[in-house]
Amino acid sequence: YEAWRRVGPEGAAAARDCEPSCSAATPEALWLFSDRYLAFDHAARRVVAVCLCDPGREGSEQSAQQWLWETAAALQQRGLSESDAAGGGATARPPPGGAAAACQPLHGGAAAGFESARSRDEYTANIERIFELLREGESYEVCLTTQFRAPPPRAAPPPSPLALHLALRRVNPAPYAAFLHFDLPALRPAPPAEGGEREAAAGGAFSVCCSSPERFLRIGADGSVESKPIKGTMPRGPTAELDAANAETLRTSPKDRAENLMIVDLVRNDLGRICRVGSVRVPKLMAIETYASVHQLVSTVTGDLEDGTDALDAAACAFPPGSMTGAPKTRTLQIIHELERGVPRGVYSGSLGFFSIDGASDLNVVIRTAVVSAEGVSLGAGGAIVTQSSPEDEWEEVLVKARPVIRAVECWLRPGDEAC
Repeated sequence: YEAWRRVGPEGAAAARDCEPSCSAATPEALWLFSDRYLAFDHAARRVVAVCLCDPGREGSEQSAQQWLWETAAALQQRGLSESDAAGGGATARPPPGGAAAACQPLHGGAAAGFESARSRDEYTANIERIFELLREGESYEVCLTTQFRAPPPRAAPPPSPLALHLALRRVNPAPYAAFLHFDLPALRPAPPAEGGEREAAAGGAFSVCCSSPERFLRIGADGSVESKPIKGTMPRGPTAELDAANAETLRTSPKDRAENLMIVDLVRNDLGRICRVGSVRVPKLMAIETYASVHQLVSTVTGDLEDGTDALDAAACAFPPGSMTGAPKTRTLQIIHELERGVPRGVYSGSLGFFSIDGASDLNVVIRTAVVSAEGVSLGAGGAIVTQSSPEDEWEEVLVKARPVIRAVECWLRPGDEAC
């Protein structure tokens, strides 16, 4: 998230007064050039091996073909079936124990030892301050967040972060989920031959276990752009009748619709700076999307990139995701920095995904995500504050968003528990 201070039109305007008050456990950004990888297409139920080669370089094509054949043989040897390739697709099925299991009170994350960086009273006091700023015309909408942290697992050896990601996939399946593991010391480049020193990346090994339902940007190789901002959340109901009632309450909520509309306008403005005039459209406005633990109010904004621009330009122009800031973006970023005391959000509120050499890109918004490091497990949660917001309801929304991730961490720490 903090990379916004270095990219995009808002960065230079607001960054001077928004230096972090402490270091994050993760770097501001990490880039990997993946020239050989496996792509799992869950919709088509197939696995594709992809290898980049340079026909102009001797032996490159032969090396690529050799890797493709060896990889295909290894997959067959491991008995990878169509069902293996199709696993992990997002559905709206309830988590283990039914939809109500993800909606139980957050008893301090007792089993996992989670504590909020800010108490309920501190968070609601921040909301009261936002109300003052809204009345003064400083912003229309502010996305306020907090962090929940738990100490490292006491088990020896500690459980694998991949096991946490698999638990999160069971508890809270989502369409833009991802698992990333980085060993930063191993990724650091050697010093230049001249003996100069490179700036070392902060931190050690860490993992990102993400179950995001939100797309930040998708850019096609043809220059088409799509963003799907989420604003508006309602927990799933314990019965079919209550579940449908909750969805309808969200669909008709004046407060949630106001939140969503303001972010749609912000995204339209972001894309309007990089897309052809007249190409920005809103084909879906405030549609209900249902996931394992929540209903979401989701809009779709599309456009076509201006000639001479690419996916990197689009991402820089729209970053950070408007649904994680509020509007207007530049002033609201400063307000967030003040209220959150300059504490870095880290990976949370940022984006992960890919940029392809053919010009295509797909990026999510990092929410509903646990970050595992030597310091423990952390997750962020928050919500948009507008004039119609209720401080107590906003705190409860934070807990609604945190519960599925904390539930997955509890399952991770109790392998073999039938309730998981």
